[in-house]
Amino acid sequence: MKKIFLIFLFFLTACNDLINPKPQDGVLAETYFANTTAAEAGVIAIYNRLISRELYLQDRVMAVELLGGNIYPPNKTPPPFHDTYTHNIPTSAQAVFTLWSSFYTAIGRANNVLYGIADMKGAEALYGETLFLRALMYFDLMRIYGDVPLVLEPTQVINLNKIYVKRTPKEEIYKQIVTDLLLAEVLCPSEYATTAATKGRATKWAAKMLLGKVYLYLGKYAESEKKLAEIESSAKFIIAPIQTIFKINNIPESIWELQITSNTGHLNSALLPRNLGGQGQIAVEPNLLKMYENGDLRLTNYLYKENPPPTPTNQPAPTSATSVIKYQKNNAFQTDNIMVMRYAETLLIYAESAARNANAVTEKAVNLLNAIRTRAGLNPKKTTDFANLEAFIDELLWERRRELIGEFGETWFDLVRTDKAFDWLKLKSKNLYVIPIPDAELRNNPNLTQNAGY
Repeated sequence: MKKIFLIFLFFLTACNDLINPKPQDGVLAETYFANTTAAEAGVIAIYNRLISRELYLQDRVMAVELLGGNIYPPNKTPPPFHDTYTHNIPTSAQAVFTLWSSFYTAIGRANNVLYGIADMKGAEALYGETLFLRALMYFDLMRIYGDVPLVLEPTQVINLNKIYVKRTPKEEIYKQIVTDLLLAEVLCPSEYATTAATKGRATKWAAKMLLGKVYLYLGKYAESEKKLAEIESSAKFIIAPIQTIFKINNIPESIWELQITSNTGHLNSALLPRNLGGQGQIAVEPNLLKMYENGDLRLTNYLYKENPPPTPTNQPAPTSATSVIKYQKNNAFQTDNIMVMRYAETLLIYAESAARNANAVTEKAVNLLNAIRTRAGLNPKKTTDFANLEAFIDELLWERRRELIGEFGETWFDLVRTDKAFDWLKLKSKNLYVIPIPDAELRNNPNLTQNAGY
């Protein structure tokens, strides 16, 4: 079907045995959610959509890392990677559509779950978990595309007046995200029965971290600082030894990571060099290696230099290449979990919020930065090392880039939210701060409009 709300539709696989929750490709709220076991299967279906090639298992990560200039395709192939890296994305690009449609498929599942379990006793935690997931998806959609349709109704409620949905202003979407996260923070548990579940499902700590980040984007620095301070004071998370980061799943630094239980490939294959089992199509932008100080342990724990790299068939090879090796268990077979939120990023966001809230380079903010620097084997900074607040914020942005490279594209989002992308990345226009709305959606929905410049 061609109408955007029908992207939400997915079909129920009949299942007589609901003793063990099984992820469903679709849920019919009124007929399927007969009990909390069935409801949990509906929530798992949302996670299943996130753990897909189109979203967090590859395309969502790769696209935004390429936009931020952290990685690039040395041989200018495949074309979608090169187009994204050079900010020349066609409106007809398949990846533009699949990313959009995959997010809305997951949002549709979330809306159906929320509708189906709203009055179900014992499903409060599942309700909070679903609110968190929907908030995350809208946050990502908005950061990637700009204004997007805010759809909150389940697909079972068919309203012909809402078939052709319009784009919703970001201010309204942010309001809904905050509303969802505040309730998720209350309803989600602090922990689950197992470590894998505690790290792999939404907790109140994941909700607090996302809410703290959203407040930072909104310029609500006091609220952001307060929310992130709650995570720090909980003492539930640590800055783990760098040798364990991305080597062991569900470590104490992890706040939320998607649990990968089968060798599905994708992100490993895309990022790793050929001699480590990857495709050898992506490398770290060479100039970025200069951002690391001598002795920075991340140069050998997060990155791998290959000189010269293997040459793909019938393609010229660069003289050297450095790859992100954060995900490399079983070489190119994806058995690494995907760490979406970790304590290191929490402290860096906390440092920025604290400094901006004080409108000064405070000792507290610098100490939060130093927690990441000292883990990397570097000397701590002092408040006097920064001429002013702007210099400190710039250093935080670089530190986030050094620490989070190859993860979830935070460099691109940071540069856009601080309006530095135009200068730092030498963009042709600030219209490129968002990617195009898919052509297919514009053809099928007369109420959608294209982003300026596309």
